[in-house]
Amino acid sequence: MSVSAMRIFQAVVRAGSITAGAKTAGVSQSTASNSIAGLEEHLGTTLLQRTRSGVVVTEAGALLFERCDDVFLALERIEVQVRDLAEEAVGTFVLGCHDSLGSYFLPPFLERFLASYPRIELELWNRSSAEVRQAVIDRPIDVGLVVNAEPHDDLVMLDAYRDRI
Repeated sequence: MSVSAMRIFQAVVRAGSITAGAKTAGVSQSTASNSIAGLEEHLGTTLLQRTRSGVVVTEAGALLFERCDDVFLALERIEVQVRDLAEEAVGTFVLGCHDSLGSYFLPPFLERFLASYPRIELELWNRSSAEVRQAVIDRPIDVGLVVNAEPHDDLVMLDAYRDRI
């Protein structure tokens, strides 16, 4: 069932005639008529009774008309969700962390991070700095927080925190 045919059908029902509904929908009268005929054929029932003064909605047509808004709303929600996936950070990431960093650095970091990226799910992986570094290189974890990190060609290293005494 075509979404455009359903929009045309709704416009025709609201206008009370195929000609007026076609004009509202921005299509020709023949396109509107063919769209409705296609819906009727697809559904195996008559949706509109054509009269000299316009159209009369059948029981099946009234049901379809009523449900069209539900369909359009569902499609809008899907569009928003798909756009969000394309535009917003979503997914599950594994964060490896040296044990001591987990106790003092992670709580404020996670609070800010999760507030900024509410659709990211984080899994924590606590090990020694050497194990976290290797896990980032081997890729079972996505991001690692370590102390005294040694450079590696496969790593992008950033200072996240400087401890001072």
